[in-house]
Amino acid sequence: EETTRLRKPRFSFEENQILIREVRAHYPQLYGAQSRRVSVAERRRVWDGIAAKINGITSWKRTGQEVQKRWNDFKRRTKEKLARVPHSTQGAGPAAEDAFSAEEETIFAILGPGVA
Repeated sequence: EETTRLRKPRFSFEENQILIREVRAHYPQLYGAQSRRVSVAERRRVWDGIAAKINGITSWKRTGQEVQKRWNDFKRRTKEKLARVPHSTQGAGPAAEDAFSAEEETIFAILGPGVA
């Protein structure tokens, strides 16, 4: 008998907002200057804490690992989009499909100027 795997729904706007806010708050421990002094277990606890805050607003339970993967996907897609946008200041500016969302702008701010 074949069993089908139920997929969790995509992250909602509210879940994404919590994720971005919490990563910004914990960025030094996760990726910043302090991250070298933070153990893997402590970082895992930070991701689990972020997941707990996200789980507080949804009926689907997400793990710290799922939340971390979502953040990494968010980061990757945002960097890819930045790479597609021409860096010239001439012209009419980026096309409508290349315009950055508020979430992407916040991710740029979190990652810092070195992301470009």
